[in-house]
Amino acid sequence: MWSEHADGMLCLPEVNACMVCWTSQVQLIEASHVKTNRGSELIKKFRYFGVKVTALAIDENIDRVSNLLVPFKKYRISRARVYETPNSSLSVGSYRFYWIFTDEIVIDEVIKIEPLKLPCYFWLHSIASCDIVVDIENFIDVMGIILCAFPAREIFFKEGPSVARDYVIVNYELRPIILILWNEFEAVEGTDTMANIAQNPVLISVHLRVTTDNYLSLSTQSSSVILVSPIVQEAGNLRAWSAAFVSS
Repeated sequence: MWSEHADGMLCLPEVNACMVCWTSQVQLIEASHVKTNRGSELIKKFRYFGVKVTALAIDENIDRVSNLLVPFKKYRISRARVYETPNSSLSVGSYRFYWIFTDEIVIDEVIKIEPLKLPCYFWLHSIASCDIVVDIENFIDVMGIILCAFPAREIFFKEGPSVARDYVIVNYELRPIILILWNEFEAVEGTDTMANIAQNPVLISVHLRVTTDNYLSLSTQSSSVILVSPIVQEAGNLRAWSAAFVSS
């Protein structure tokens, strides 16, 4: 999480479970899909840059908070409930607390004139490096521009049916590779992508698995994050390079 000591705000490490009225400035880097916890409770997970922290929105607060938060933008956040992390599932670094967004949360966007830049939290890999992590537990982060998409397909597993769609992405390396969006990723980010497929949107894809099911490909899994046409300088640079390459 990115935090700044200004206007009475606290740096993130200063925020702990004993505090109620506090304000800290943060930059959002990840927002997960909604998941079910303990059989009925709905949870959406957000992560912030710098001294990283996990924040959770639960049940009726998910829609309200999700509409206010956009990846890479900075926000001043007040009155989140702070709890000590009970286990490693919510721990993302040295900060030993997590936040719960309740109906008391106050979120104000910090307006910046300069173009947003991709936080160094993302270690974007080359497509060529996929060969190193294929079929192992390591995940990979890549950025690419969509060349085309194949029809969605239904695949049947023992656990039940799944939906997947293959997308062909490419970057400066000019080495096309298949990106497979599964289930909720195809339903949400896939829908956004297909709605703008004629404009060849840029995708930043985080925590992907590299597989060799018939061919080398990138595949989403439960902790993946897919950002469609993110408003950051790096994505704009890739789009400009693509337009220049096509016109040359």
